[in-house]
Amino acid sequence: MDFNIKVMKFLHIFDTGGFGALLGTKDKHNTHDVLQLKQFDPFGFAEYYKGTTTFFDDAVGVISKMKEIYNDYDHIIFNDLPQSIDQVEDHPSLSVIYHGSSLRESPDRKEDLTAHRVFVSDEDLIPLRPDAKYLKCPIDRELFSTRKCGTGTVLHLRDYHKKTYQDSEYPDMLIDVNVIFKGKPFCKYVDMPNELAKYNTYLDVRWNYKHPPKLIECISATALQMLSIGGNVMDNDYNLITSFDDKFDIKNMLKEFLIEFG
Repeated sequence: MDFNIKVMKFLHIFDTGGFGALLGTKDKHNTHDVLQLKQFDPFGFAEYYKGTTTFFDDAVGVISKMKEIYNDYDHIIFNDLPQSIDQVEDHPSLSVIYHGSSLRESPDRKEDLTAHRVFVSDEDLIPLRPDAKYLKCPIDRELFSTRKCGTGTVLHLRDYHKKTYQDSEYPDMLIDVNVIFKGKPFCKYVDMPNELAKYNTYLDVRWNYKHPPKLIECISATALQMLSIGGNVMDNDYNLITSFDDKFDIKNMLKEFLIEFG
């Protein structure tokens, strides 16, 4: 270890998509602690990435604990829900990371005005926050390792997009697609690699929750997971993607992340 490198302590508030838990497991040099609501982890990210997350029954508990300990940390990161950022006083490093739907649904939100850094993890969010830094969606390639994939094409959609899908061109254009309308959670995070491996190709079609039938024009985390295990992805324009881009590997993303805070 290079002892000239400063060890940093990160506190993640409301860990959308297991971002803080993932960093806490993969970053062997710095500390990442997570304060999380139980209902915000239906996929079991914290269960898989053990030892980083403290759970609370309600937001009051999260905010109370945050106010008690935040001065012990170099950096405070709010994931998708920056409403409580005003509860932190005189801290030198406040950040907000938008992972998707919260910014798409409320692009004019102002709660993050006191943040020192704002990040977005999907490329389609950049026009909504042009002042933000693009921080790529990270994929754990140890969990999503290459394996033998099955046959056929699958599309996972939320239940509330069923009518949007039925009214779109996709049912007629792609009649052999296995469409699975899922609630939340669809399956546990740890089971996702084998679930995807049942198929050869993932159809990456998503709609903006607030404004269907507007398509989300960027690759999804599920599609990246499919590519990571050795499967294929078809985007919403029917282009076939067959290889994983290493820029989305958690190891590379972690380096990029730490440069922003170094």
